[in-house]
Amino acid sequence: GSLWKQSERMAQTLRLIVDGSSESPSLGMLLDSTPECITAALAAFRAGLTLVSLPLPARGSAIEDYFGLVTEICRTAGVQSLVTDAKYVYALSELPSVAVYPFEVELPNVRRSPLESSSASFVQFTSGSTSHPKGVPLTLDELASNVLAIIDRLLPRPADVSCSWLPLSHDMGFVGMLLTSLCAAGQRWVGGGSLV
Repeated sequence: GSLWKQSERMAQTLRLIVDGSSESPSLGMLLDSTPECITAALAAFRAGLTLVSLPLPARGSAIEDYFGLVTEICRTAGVQSLVTDAKYVYALSELPSVAVYPFEVELPNVRRSPLESSSASFVQFTSGSTSHPKGVPLTLDELASNVLAIIDRLLPRPADVSCSWLPLSHDMGFVGMLLTSLCAAGQRWVGGGSLV
């Protein structure tokens, strides 16, 4: 619940960051497991943005290779703005035509105008380890169907705890672990897996 409340103000800020970039603005995000990142991901959906998943730098990889991967994903997805943990800004500050902001950015004069989240979507990219990265666009309804199918199969209980080594830039990390855990934690279940 607190993540949801915190995401409201950040949604306004993210909307201002990408405002005017296009009719269906895309926001790149380096997805890590910090509360700030999770709040920002929820905020992007609340702001009606297309959230484009960007991987974190891999251990031992050359910064030039990582920079090239992120540049290609941003170009392919039409990303003109991205947000990340402040510690990664150094690796991304030279991206052509992309403005980089830390999660903690606070823009002045943030208005609390109504937000339209119906246009929100998510683009999951492959890692690019075997070929050029390919993006799969998903609507929020498609994400919800995936999450509900996982919950229906696992039948989580209130005392259950989930833990994963998967990064949030991986579909099973973001959808299978993060979104599913958040949704399951907010539900009450009865026998047979019925949601009430």
